[in-house]
Order: sequence, then structure tokens, then C-alpha cells
Amino acid sequence: MLGSTFAMLGSALYMAMRELRRNVLRSALTTLGIVIGVGAVIALVTLGQGATDKITADIASMGVNMLMVSPGTERHGPTSASAPPLTLDDVHAIDRDVKAVAVVAPTSTRSVLVVYANKNYNTMLTGSSGCQMRRNATMATIDSRDATMSVSSTER
Repeated sequence: MLGSTFAMLGSALYMAMRELRRNVLRSALTTLGIVIGVGAVIALVTLGQGATDKITADIASMGVNMLMVSPGTERHGPTSASAPPLTLDDVHAIDRDVKAVAVVAPTSTRSVLVVYANKNYNTMLTGSSGCQMRRNATMATIDSRDATMSVSSTER
């Protein structure tokens, strides 16, 4: 029984080698296709990992001690509505009343039309108080409908 298994395996191996020798071009092209396919998969996985690492580093550069506060939506039964926007009074209250907060930096982002060299560009413009520069991080938005305040919990 064991001898017949080895004989069958040997016969299959002999036939495979014979077919590889008879169809050299087909064998080479198949090998080339496998190599290209494996290389493409490796390249895409590496590219995806690089993008993940970049995004992770960008988020980490904001610091682990930053908190962004923004209004959400108010739920009234099955419907919801935008919450009232945060105001500068809210910014001052957080800065004054929350002792663990080191820096409060309100930001404002608006959609604007920029004109340069006879061309118009729609873009977003973000502004903040000088406190944001101390944080060296990108903050979120305040506009007429919503607001975000960035708060740092480091020591003053």
C-alpha cells in the first residue's frame, strides 16, 4: 500500500516535470505572473501601512492631553436639531472655571472665495487666538451654526 502511494506520487511528479519542459514559455509566463502578483500585494500592503503610520503620527502630534469641545445635536423624541453654537463666553467660562485646563483656544473656520491671478478658488479659512500657537496643533471649527473649542489639560 505504501509502495503504491510512492509510485503514484513519483508518476505525478514525472508528468509535471515533463509538461514543464514541453511548455517552457507557458511556465515562464505563469511564474512571471505569480511574481508580479505577489510584488503588487506587498507594495499595496506597504503603502497602506505607510498611510496608517502617517495618520497615526499626525494624530499623536496633537498630543494626548488635548480635548475638543463642540456642540452636538439636541434630541427631542424622534427628531433632532442642531445645538446652539458655543460662544466666547463659553470659552472664558471654561478657562476661568475648569482648573485642569491649561489653554483654551477657540477657532473659527469659514468657507471663503480666494481670488489670485484672475482665478477664483473656494477654500476653507481657519483662524484662532494666540493660545492655539502654544499648542502647535490643528483645531476644529466655529461658524454660525456650530463651534469647537480646543482645550489642553497640561499644567499652567
